[in-house]
Amino acid sequence: MNWFALLLILESALVAGIDNAPREAGVYMLRGDAEWVELEPAPVAGARTRGLEMFIETGGYTRFFVDIAFAGEKAAWRTTDRSPRFFFRGPFSPADLLIVRLTPRGGRRLGRTSPGSASVTNKAGFPHADLVRLRTSVRDDGSFLAIPEDPLSPGEYLLVAGDVDSGRDFGVD
Repeated sequence: MNWFALLLILESALVAGIDNAPREAGVYMLRGDAEWVELEPAPVAGARTRGLEMFIETGGYTRFFVDIAFAGEKAAWRTTDRSPRFFFRGPFSPADLLIVRLTPRGGRRLGRTSPGSASVTNKAGFPHADLVRLRTSVRDDGSFLAIPEDPLSPGEYLLVAGDVDSGRDFGVD
């Protein structure tokens, strides 16, 4: 398939369902072809810092990590769509948008961050192997649509718009 055809397919996937886009501020995921479901912030069950002592002892020459645990084995919102569509209205920027694959462990879902991995496009410092980039389409009113650049495999995910506190969780079955 040539690149032009691929771009047309992605663009049509982005705009599908936009006729009934929500008017209220929030983060939404399209369920089916017409129902936008608001995603609530992911419930954080705890956080643990690892390697901070060594980081301090070496004057910052080593890295430390923050493991963030999200409550529950699975996210409340599930989809079978491998390329789910998201809609954002409010104080969000398409430049800060990421999907992070979470690791299920011990009845929770874990995400790891490290200030040493932080960048302009990954402010929280998630491992690059866990990241999924999104293709976005900004509307005239500042709201925007987003779809993963590559289909998601089954698993647990965190949709992040800047920092971890903005994260919304969802699962792909």
